[in-house]
Amino acid sequence: MEGTESESTAEQELEQARLQFIDFVAHELKQPMTAIQGYTTLLLLGMGGELNETQRQFVDVINTNVGRLGNLVNNLLEISRLEAGRIRLDLAPVDLRTVVEEVTTAALPDVEKRDHSLHIDLAQDLPRAWGDRQRLAQALSYLVSNACRYTPQGGTIRIVVEPAEEPTPGADHLCVTVSDTGIGLSPGEIASLDKFYRADHDFVQQQPGSGLGIAIARGLVALHGGDFLVESEPGSGSTFSFTVPIAAGRTNKPE
Repeated sequence: MEGTESESTAEQELEQARLQFIDFVAHELKQPMTAIQGYTTLLLLGMGGELNETQRQFVDVINTNVGRLGNLVNNLLEISRLEAGRIRLDLAPVDLRTVVEEVTTAALPDVEKRDHSLHIDLAQDLPRAWGDRQRLAQALSYLVSNACRYTPQGGTIRIVVEPAEEPTPGADHLCVTVSDTGIGLSPGEIASLDKFYRADHDFVQQQPGSGLGIAIARGLVALHGGDFLVESEPGSGSTFSFTVPIAAGRTNKPE
């Protein structure tokens, strides 16, 4: 018994050390990245002299890749905070219509660049959800970004918000669904969806990404007491959905 407890304590200490290391590295990377991005912005504004077209292209490439690295660092910090239980929700009634509008407006440049069709279907008289507005927008943003990246040119993305058909027993929920006509996932790939996982598919490997978005979205939904579901078939697109409690009658954090 003592050996088991000792092993458990050692595992917990090792996990804590791992999370602290990720946190430390991510924070240390932020400062030089901010400096690089700041100076590249100054160069693009001509503060160091006028750039010719080739120089401008080079600086644009640097800026783009520093932005990608920044997203990776932010995602590492998020997954570390989730696993350490350091994310606290600011719960209040949330209008999911405004959340969907905010997320789709931000995603529109990528949607248009890939010539996707974006359809939004919101149920009539949609009640307010009970959650953290910023975190719900973050979870939805990951799903929309995921659908956009892994759907070939000219595909379709659909966002649906409606009452959940099978709510958590004893509580009414709304269901947010993001579906696409992308490359899809096999049952094995769905089972493997976790942090850093990216499907072994040529099209997937060509897309930028860390494989952390779905894991973070799933964790944020779990904090809200909701369910996270994935349905997909290779070549037939994917559907990611999550439930969130309805605000009516709620004043405390959901169980």
